[in-house]
Amino acid sequence: MFIQFLIFVASGLFQVAIAIPMVQRRVPRNLFYGFRTRKTMRDERTWYAANEYCGRQLVLGGAVQCLGAFLLLPICYFLPDSIATYSLSCTAVVLVTVSWVIWRSFAFLNRL
Repeated sequence: MFIQFLIFVASGLFQVAIAIPMVQRRVPRNLFYGFRTRKTMRDERTWYAANEYCGRQLVLGGAVQCLGAFLLLPICYFLPDSIATYSLSCTAVVLVTVSWVIWRSFAFLNRL
């Protein structure tokens, strides 16, 4: 169970780590890293604004994932088949937070 906990916390921390350069506007337009859409690739100001916003959402999402991994730990002690339940619960948190980040980022991009 400890391994699953570490994996979910590490994935949240990794998400935060890749988001920090985006928030700091240190990621130039490229083909591999950042919030890449036709609109962001066309204009440098749009690229940096959208990536900063997306990065902030990713930081928040990564923090929620780490917090979720901690808060869901009691499941392991009270439910049968607790490791599978814990893993599925944490996976649900990851999917919801990533979906939220994507939705919020596109909503912001549409306002630019």
